[in-house]
Amino acid sequence: MHHPAVDRAYHFLTGFIKPLKPPVMLPGTDTLARRAGVSHVSLLRALQQLKSQNLVSTVNGKGTYYTGGTPLPPPAQPGSLPPDKTCCK
Repeated sequence: MHHPAVDRAYHFLTGFIKPLKPPVMLPGTDTLARRAGVSHVSLLRALQQLKSQNLVSTVNGKGTYYTGGTPLPPPAQPGSLPPDKTCCK
């Protein structure tokens, strides 16, 4: 399910990591959530998207690390099509 706060967190995180030189430890999730203006849960969901792209890794009790790479755009909402595509002509 798509959620605007998760998208906002994802965009914040991708902008935050873009200038970084990996590997680098990110601030704590509470700090990142506060900076992004989202809940802790929304930030964790956005981090999960970055983890699925192998851009960040988390070490329990140690922190979250940007490991490198270029983030993909967030996944499209279910049932939506890119603007240049049409359905059912």
